[in-house]
Amino acid sequence: MTDWVEVLAGEENQKYRRAGLFLKTIGWLMICWAAMISIWVWMGLRAGSNWWLWGSVGLLVGGGIIVAIGNLLQSKAARVARNSVDADKDARAA
Repeated sequence: MTDWVEVLAGEENQKYRRAGLFLKTIGWLMICWAAMISIWVWMGLRAGSNWWLWGSVGLLVGGGIIVAIGNLLQSKAARVARNSVDADKDARAA
């Protein structure tokens, strides 16, 4: 099974960094959108509809999860970069 991040191509650490940045951008957009539509929560609740409330909560939770996944991918990129630097040092020393 191939890694789903391979679609972004590039060097090994760069593809994880790009995927992390992409996911963090999408996650923060979802959080900002939830903040913008949260102004209508009170109107929806007064009208007897919970759609705005649950839509805002869902976007906030989904955005938070996606931002967390992006952070994990960026930390994986840092580990891969550190390992490749260590491997280069070992190769030069030999």
